[in-house]
Amino acid sequence: MFGCAVARGTWRATVTWWLLHRYGVTTVATCVGYEPGEDDNSQGVLVYSFTATAGTALIIRRTGSRAGPKEIGVSYDPARPDFAVGPRQPWVRTLILLIRLLVGVPTTFVMAAYLLWYFTTAMHP
Repeated sequence: MFGCAVARGTWRATVTWWLLHRYGVTTVATCVGYEPGEDDNSQGVLVYSFTATAGTALIIRRTGSRAGPKEIGVSYDPARPDFAVGPRQPWVRTLILLIRLLVGVPTTFVMAAYLLWYFTTAMHP
């Protein structure tokens, strides 16, 4: 079951990355509000607003402090403008890429090989 979750997460992240880089639109989102955290030790949520190509105003929420950036770049798919991705720190992008390459891709290949073996060899002894 864990392998299925890892494979699905890797697939979705890769497809999302590919779609946003191929068909995505990048625009600037402006900070329009801040929602404080539950207590003084937790970060709040910055609320950003941007206008899609169809003229619809949409929002994106990001965890951060009140002193966060006033504007961020946002990429979204015009077919699904409600799904937007903001920028990440370089170390976060690198870590996610390493996790995908070292865990997600091998898990996906092992699962595919197992299914191929199971349906071609194991079912027909």
